[in-house]
Amino acid sequence: SKFFGIPSPELDLRTHFHGVDNAIKQKFGFRITSFIAEPSYFVPYLIDFILISLILIKPWFIKSVVITISILILISTFSMSGIFSITILSLILAITFLCKKQRNHHFSLSPKTTFAFVVATLGTLAWQANDYLQPFYDRFIFFVATGDDRRFYIFNRAFETLINATPHAIFFGFGPGAFAFFKYHTDPMEGTSNNMYVDLFLEHGFLGFLMVFLMISCLLLKAFFNTKKLPDNIFGFLFVAHLAVTSTYRADYASPRFWIVLLFIYVLIKYRNLSNQL
Repeated sequence: SKFFGIPSPELDLRTHFHGVDNAIKQKFGFRITSFIAEPSYFVPYLIDFILISLILIKPWFIKSVVITISILILISTFSMSGIFSITILSLILAITFLCKKQRNHHFSLSPKTTFAFVVATLGTLAWQANDYLQPFYDRFIFFVATGDDRRFYIFNRAFETLINATPHAIFFGFGPGAFAFFKYHTDPMEGTSNNMYVDLFLEHGFLGFLMVFLMISCLLLKAFFNTKKLPDNIFGFLFVAHLAVTSTYRADYASPRFWIVLLFIYVLIKYRNLSNQL
């Protein structure tokens, strides 16, 4: 609709830029959010799709095309959180490839070919269209590098509120829904910090935070020790890392997606190859 003038229903999606100058807003005009009103809500689903595509799509060329298009869509969300997630997962995947290569020289060609194809394609596009990366640079300078971001303010408020509370509140928290309560305080916060760990720390205290931290740590260790054969067994580890990273900017642990991803992780750790179970 944006490029070709095709009529489209008004979906009330959040497509506007923030944290960039007017030149960037006029040049790009919109952010891709799909049917989800916030880009950082959309990118976890997009990365879920990329990981599942890596598992289920067998022909390396189709896999490469699907992943490349998906990453281009992810970049077009202009979400710093999405770039952070995909960078961490790419580093984990690259390090695992290198470690496995040192121990096992019988290495499949198709995963390496797919990885090289995706990297080369995205590298060429970035080289030819470096202006496309300008919104990321502007948002990083204006928000992340300076710390002048609403989320950082909410993090600080949450920790200050908890630290200044009674020992009982520090250990057990203020109870479920505490963030929603503080939203109506004299100095209001948001209804959530958009960070699962901060939300749990305020609402369930050190005890609740520790339980979830231990659960994710155990999943990471269990999945890591199952990465004996590449590429199948790596995906359980990638999904756990993905869930741990996305939880730093989306506190959606009560959502269906969170528990569906946990189900994928269980299948991948228990049976080691999701594609053989579907």
